Amino acid sequence: MTSAAPPPQHAAPAQSPITAPPLPRITIQFCTQCKWMLRAAYYAQELLSTFSLAIGEVALQPSTGGTFIVTIHHHHQPSPTSSSNTTTSSSGAGAGAGAGAGVATEIQSTVLWDRKTDGGFPETKDLKRRVRDVIEPGRNLGHVDRDHHRPSASPSTTPSTATTTTAAAGPAAAGAANSASAATLASAGDVQKTTQEAAAAPASSSSSSAATAAARRDAAGQDEDAQKQASSGIVCEDCT
Repeated sequence: MTSAAPPPQHAAPAQSPITAPPLPRITIQFCTQCKWMLRAAYYAQELLSTFSLAIGEVALQPSTGGTFIVTIHHHHQPSPTSSSNTTTSSSGAGAGAGAGAGVATEIQSTVLWDRKTDGGFPETKDLKRRVRDVIEPGRNLGHVDRDHHRPSASPSTTPSTATTTTAAAGPAAAGAANSASAATLASAGDVQKTTQEAAAAPASSSSSSAATAAARRDAAGQDEDAQKQASSGIVCEDCT
């Protein structure tokens, strides 16, 4: 007599682990004809040194036509409204991770800086703030944010001065008051004489001062124009 074999036991289906969405990646599209590769590499170095492991990569994408565009690609929960400078696309890995977590995610591309739209190149602290606002809105960037939200200066107040008077008593006090009055009259006469001399001065001094001020304004305007031109970068003839 043979004993019955035990029924086979079915192994429980293995549950796929919930994988976190990949880290954000940043692309810097630069014009090779304009020789902007070193500039793009500098921005990539600054972003990697600040955000370190918070971003997955910073990729340099050669291009032409005077382009310099910094774009960040990150996962987010889809919303009914989207801004004009953002584009969304579905991803297999992101969709799988979202399905495992019960929340659908998409890859959103946000343009952080466009040279042709924003004008010139960004300052490193401005670019870092824009990246922070996308991936880590609550993070404090230290010295980068030091002057970003500077409180308005309080209006200066002029300290009030109090004058005290003493009552004169006796002949000695009266003599001192008369001497003070005489000194005051003499001082008033000197002030009036000085005022008359200043009014009688030729008008050439005022015209020369105005010419000097105008020359200074012209020089300042030229310096500002030169700085703007330098900050916008030199574009080659093929890209203009």
